[in-house]
Amino acid sequence: VPGKGKLAYLLFNQKNGFPRDRSLALEGRYVDAPESSEYHFEFPNRPWGEYVVTVYQDLNNNQKLDKNIFGIPREPVGASMNPKAVWGPPSFEDCLFKLDAKEKRLEIQLVN
Repeated sequence: VPGKGKLAYLLFNQKNGFPRDRSLALEGRYVDAPESSEYHFEFPNRPWGEYVVTVYQDLNNNQKLDKNIFGIPREPVGASMNPKAVWGPPSFEDCLFKLDAKEKRLEIQLVN
């Protein structure tokens, strides 16, 4: 939903805590949701390695991913490598991308 709420991301380099535990993420941030359908996150000065990014749109600015009684997100969510939707969160391995000498551009599609 362009322009509504905040975008939140978490960057992980290990399974522990993935996808939601902010305290175990390497980095996380909330930014105003852009008016367009694109936003560019940058991760300067990260060492080469394997990482995963999770993103969600916090529509009501409560700084948490709202879920229904079955644990299904009620706000748009996504993860690096756009893994196929399954029951429950995606696997860490399905979301891995390699950060190396080449510039990376990931497109993460948020889904409801």
